[in-house]
Amino acid sequence: AFYGRKPKYSYFVGCSTGGREALTEAQRYPMDFDGISAGDPGNQWASQHAGDAANMKAFTMSEAGYISPADIQKVGAAVIEQCDAVDEVKDGLLADPRQCRINTATLPLTSAQLKTYQTVHDGPKTSTGKQIFPGMPYSSESVGWAQYFAGPSFAEAPTKARRALMANSTFSNLVYHDPNWTFMNYDPDKTPGDIQTTMGPIIDAMDPTFTGFKARGGKLISYHGWADSDISPFSTVDFYNSTIAAQGGLGKTQDFYRLFMVPGMGHCGGGPGPNQFGQAGGDGDADHDVVTALQRWV
Repeated sequence: AFYGRKPKYSYFVGCSTGGREALTEAQRYPMDFDGISAGDPGNQWASQHAGDAANMKAFTMSEAGYISPADIQKVGAAVIEQCDAVDEVKDGLLADPRQCRINTATLPLTSAQLKTYQTVHDGPKTSTGKQIFPGMPYSSESVGWAQYFAGPSFAEAPTKARRALMANSTFSNLVYHDPNWTFMNYDPDKTPGDIQTTMGPIIDAMDPTFTGFKARGGKLISYHGWADSDISPFSTVDFYNSTIAAQGGLGKTQDFYRLFMVPGMGHCGGGPGPNQFGQAGGDGDADHDVVTALQRWV
């Protein structure tokens, strides 16, 4: 009303839950926005929260296996020490954690702690070995494991670690309607299926076809921090690969949807790597501002 005309272009910019909402817009409401920026998206919401419960149960199953915030910092430093130079640049971060090969025997952990560590890195699985959600990347330890998994202490982790809070509230309120349910009730062969049936069709954004969004000429830029310990970056890589398969190749996918992985960045920001590139901006140049780049592409 103020300008006396409708906007020429409309954009959606979001990260984390906002990243999931961004992908939901592109998949379910393709006519809403011309350009969309989806950062660190939690679009595999159901399996992600099943993973939260699994990881928290593994992290706090025993005090012997619990990895304290202080130990997490030591492990994080050891991982960087082993893998920093893999990309031929020693800069305190990993350009691609998939290239990292850790000699776990050298990590400053007890055997019980090492079992917990490997479980979180491998990601939760069913009793038959089926992957439920991807594991956490190497280099994410020091960036966020303390707040997401360890909490202030072993005694406080079940009520103060961020993934504990998310898992408990999600399942007790939305899935089981049982205020007494906690992540210690997690069953790898039942819990993931329960949340997928109850909430997956409502909240997940996993359609790789993007039929309507492509047809209207929409453009989508996604990014994810390689050191994100909230939502595993491997989940975004997996979804992008499924989109490539559905589109019939990388070239056809990149016509409308591009993914950028950010070395050393945590969840939507933070971490030792470059982590501010106009995620909520649009006032920088297109080479350094994702929103400006999106506007130029549209």
